Amino acid sequence: MKKLNAIVSLALVCAMTAGLSACGGSTPAPETTAAAETTAAAEESKAEETEAAEASEAEASEAAEAPADGDYAYIMDKGEMIVGFDDAFPPFSYQDDSGNYDGFDLACAAELCKRWGIEIKYQPVAWASKEQELNSKSIDIIWSGLGINEERLQVVSFSDVYCMDGGAIVTKKDSGITCLDDLAGKTVACQAGNGYIIRLDPAKVDTFGELIYQDTTAELLMQLDVGGCDAIIGDSVSFSYSAKQSGYDFEYIDIVADMGGEMSRYAVGCRLGSSDLVEKINETLHEMYADGTLTKLSEEYLGGDYAVDCYIPDILQEARDAGKQ
Repeated sequence: MKKLNAIVSLALVCAMTAGLSACGGSTPAPETTAAAETTAAAEESKAEETEAAEASEAEASEAAEAPADGDYAYIMDKGEMIVGFDDAFPPFSYQDDSGNYDGFDLACAAELCKRWGIEIKYQPVAWASKEQELNSKSIDIIWSGLGINEERLQVVSFSDVYCMDGGAIVTKKDSGITCLDDLAGKTVACQAGNGYIIRLDPAKVDTFGELIYQDTTAELLMQLDVGGCDAIIGDSVSFSYSAKQSGYDFEYIDIVADMGGEMSRYAVGCRLGSSDLVEKINETLHEMYADGTLTKLSEEYLGGDYAVDCYIPDILQEARDAGKQ
């Protein structure tokens, strides 16, 4: 009987010990609890940071995208139009001695923004990379003696033409150069991204001894003056204006006939497919021509009336008809 009681007592002790052990296992040690809480807080903080980063990225992406209703609404919503231009292309666009931006094209752009009730922001760009600046939305439009050609029609939507000017060969008066054929074997210079070379007969361009590029009108005129080239091909108004300002006395040979009889056709460049913005620009350009503003600005800056009323050259109309604008 005593043996049986001893066994029962031992069993009860074991059961109680097991119960206490089980209860103790459900309450973690203080160190374990603190570690778990720290880990949970870290994970929560990381999640919040990730969420904030994703939200910031989404906002940046949204800001970079124009609204679904187009670039015109995008510009009007922000109340500002960023105009990309060549700051060394007088008298169309340039930086004056006081550091201010001026020129015929910039004056036209400022007048358009005034009529739209928005601010204008001037943004100089490297001419050779103007299309990249436009497509990356660093600028909203290109307004700086931008001529229409087949190559640009692939990457830019153009407004109607608002100004026309002739192309020219610029050379020294004693050079003996009187026409495009005389450039065979000669060193010819032009601006990087120049539209005139593209419009010339490739067979004649191939006869040039060398074709070199400079970034600005001033650099080209200096090259000609010091003998770095025999001739320049470019815009007659810009080069004659800049040469006169710099004291150069050069010869200007008209090459409109060599460019298919078409003068240079200047239009505003927009992002490809921005038909809504193009339409609004055309409406305002027509108003500016009708009330005499374009002609007045042309005479003031260009020294003559080079303004036209929303002219649409065949090359542009064909692109529009084909749905490429």
